[in-house]
Amino acid sequence: MRGGFVRGAPLLLGAAAVSAFCGTALSGLAPAHYVLAYVPLVVGVALLVSALLGGRTGRSWAPGLVITVWGIGAALIAGGRWQVDLTGGYLLALGVGILAAGAAESMGILMTVAEVGRAVVVAGGLLLLQRTYGGLFDHGDFYAVLLALAALWEITHADPI
Repeated sequence: MRGGFVRGAPLLLGAAAVSAFCGTALSGLAPAHYVLAYVPLVVGVALLVSALLGGRTGRSWAPGLVITVWGIGAALIAGGRWQVDLTGGYLLALGVGILAAGAAESMGILMTVAEVGRAVVVAGGLLLLQRTYGGLFDHGDFYAVLLALAALWEITHADPI
């Protein structure tokens, strides 16, 4: 249980950060697409911290690397620092995240191709739902709840450190 809490705590903090900075609290201060662009970065960093606390066998390495690098790209585009086509920029950032995961794996971090692929499928699926349907998927609080659920799963199902 201790190991699960250690790895779950950053995810809970990430959920709180997503809700505070990307959720309904700031919805009137900036356009939704701008605020939502920072969700992958916050989620990815929370996953990476969880992975770091889990050591080489932390389960969050693949999604942490892929989503953090995508989040960096999304934040740069939303902030106007990277003036590129949105789709191309996102694809490039995801590709760099995949390469980062491959490099980490070659340095002894335990992850599989399936874990990396699953991270891309989940991230891409959520982006597709948000861009196609909006609604619930347009709110940072939705992603905060998903991250909090991942934290609870980590806390209750993780192997001890």
